[in-house]
Amino acid sequence: MITFAIIARSGEVNVNSIAPGIASALLATVVGLVVAIPALFIYSYLNGRIKNSLALMQVFIDEFVAKMAEFYRPAQESDPTNTPQ
Repeated sequence: MITFAIIARSGEVNVNSIAPGIASALLATVVGLVVAIPALFIYSYLNGRIKNSLALMQVFIDEFVAKMAEFYRPAQESDPTNTPQ
């Protein structure tokens, strides 16, 4: 932004006037990439771990519900001597 202000003020494009602005923009880009690339890998890693944990929890819930359904069957289904008349 400062570079564009200098160009607008002077009315001409001079390499010496725009070089510092270009250098600072490139430096900001490098810093942004240094931060963004590791953040992307960390995000992907954590997202994978969360999906794995959710899958394991879902398997546990399904197995738990199946065990509870076996353990707490209604009396009519579990007792063969209890027949309706």
